[in-house]
Amino acid sequence: MPPAAAPQPDQIDLPSSTGQTSPAIRALLVLGGECSQSMQRSHRALQGYRQCLAMCQPAPLFILSGGNLQKRHGLLLPECEQMRRFLRAAGVPDCHIVTDAISRDTYANLLIGGHLAQEKGIGIQHTAIVTDAYHAPRIRRLHRLIYGHPPAAMQLACWPSSAWQKSREHLAYLALRSHLWWHGIAHGKPNDHWQYLQNYHPLHYSLQ
Repeated sequence: MPPAAAPQPDQIDLPSSTGQTSPAIRALLVLGGECSQSMQRSHRALQGYRQCLAMCQPAPLFILSGGNLQKRHGLLLPECEQMRRFLRAAGVPDCHIVTDAISRDTYANLLIGGHLAQEKGIGIQHTAIVTDAYHAPRIRRLHRLIYGHPPAAMQLACWPSSAWQKSREHLAYLALRSHLWWHGIAHGKPNDHWQYLQNYHPLHYSLQ
């Protein structure tokens, strides 16, 4: 069989409107780490949101994840707040947005974002992950590591990637995997990962 085609910049990996092959997408988890000037992940998420509306599907909830400070238009704000302002300026109502200003790395993005989806009655199984194309392989591996299955769908921005980015992503995953193994954190056990995030993670998250 020929190799699968690489995703193109304008491709949106959402389930079909019939819902027969994938669960319905009810939330878009936008991961922090995007360029504050281009806002490519926010642009991609906005495309997915508008696509759902164009297909007469319910508007998905934006879960904007990222607590690192970024400067845009002269304002130094958490990533999630920069995203929120971008989406609000594009006409997305506040009732379709929740933010996570705590997470400061990809692992926490996925865990806290999944927790917010659960709080909203959506669940990670109905949540699409929005990130850059170079980031996608690590996201799929981390998602399996935490939840025991790949993301329900992904939206990818910023294609193609460099060899340096791919190497960095692979090493970052291996480093985290080793740390999780050292602390005995089980594969596919979100509650165990939640405890790790609070008690052992190098960034010392406090989620009380």
